[in-house]
Amino acid sequence: GWLAAGYAHCQWFGLKCNEDGFVTEIRMRKNNLTGVAINHLFLPHLKTLDLAENSLSGDLYMIGVGFYLREMVHIDISNNDFS
Repeated sequence: GWLAAGYAHCQWFGLKCNEDGFVTEIRMRKNNLTGVAINHLFLPHLKTLDLAENSLSGDLYMIGVGFYLREMVHIDISNNDFS
């Protein structure tokens, strides 16, 4: 899991990495996530972000600005509490 010691990030639940170890997918749909979404992540190889159907909040504009979206092909953050 995310909090267990000894696990590389590519083994964490909901993450998928490419052969170089860069995160390419975050899939955490309907995973009971709560709180304010992080708005400063540098994930230049991220292609898929699926955080739909959780209880995430925060300023949607700031979240979009904080992500480096050059390779993004799919994003679903629907059914949350973003403003």
